[in-house]
Amino acid sequence: MELALGLLVWLFLMLMLEKLWPRRAQTDPTVKRVGVNLLMGVINWALVRLLVPGGLVVVAFYANGHLWGLWEQIGLNDAPELFLSIVLLDLAIWAQHLVSHKWAWLWRIHRVHHLDISVDASTAVRFHPAEIIISLGYKAILIVSLGISPLAIASFEIMLAASAMFNHANLNLSIKLDKVLRKLIVTPDMHRIHHSTDRVEHDSNYGFFFSFWDRLFGAYTEAPKIAHTQMPLGLHESRDAKQVRNLGVILRAPFFVKV
Repeated sequence: MELALGLLVWLFLMLMLEKLWPRRAQTDPTVKRVGVNLLMGVINWALVRLLVPGGLVVVAFYANGHLWGLWEQIGLNDAPELFLSIVLLDLAIWAQHLVSHKWAWLWRIHRVHHLDISVDASTAVRFHPAEIIISLGYKAILIVSLGISPLAIASFEIMLAASAMFNHANLNLSIKLDKVLRKLIVTPDMHRIHHSTDRVEHDSNYGFFFSFWDRLFGAYTEAPKIAHTQMPLGLHESRDAKQVRNLGVILRAPFFVKV
């Protein structure tokens, strides 16, 4: 509960800072849009707690208690295990994100995240519940296969959630600060390019925390073709603000509705 409360405080801090120093005018500045995004985050949080009470840390305790995983076989533990687990988990999430754009059935689910035409910190929790379930299972398999420690998975989950809220924020960082941060982590300007309606830009910058995976695998876009303050966000085929912030519509979108 303390972790959830801490992340909630961080989310509202990002929402407040982007109001004070916005990078761009919002296409759909309505309170309802943010409210629907946050409601989806609450639904997904409750779903995870229902499916895996205690979260993925419980899975890690179980796997470690039964001495499962590669790390146990090679004797990797303590600080090296923590560091390597976090790095590999971040790479795994990068790969999951890439595949979610390339495989049609996964894209139908993931596109709910991209339907938002005004990207801000609330967009970080706007994922379809089906995608949350898939991601939960994917990470559970990684935990069991590698024998990732409870500390490593807890640290990674905090890092992943906090960084997603930061890099989705409509926050106006200085060019100099963005350049320095982007050497290691994904910044708001870097990730905003991923939400561009331009297909080439939209199929790049998949990272959530570490920024070097996109450079390493040739999926990095330095700057958008249209300035950050003017580039359209979301998807070309879905520009109706009322539709893309309607909870019922977006929950049905992967299965029944072509939004």
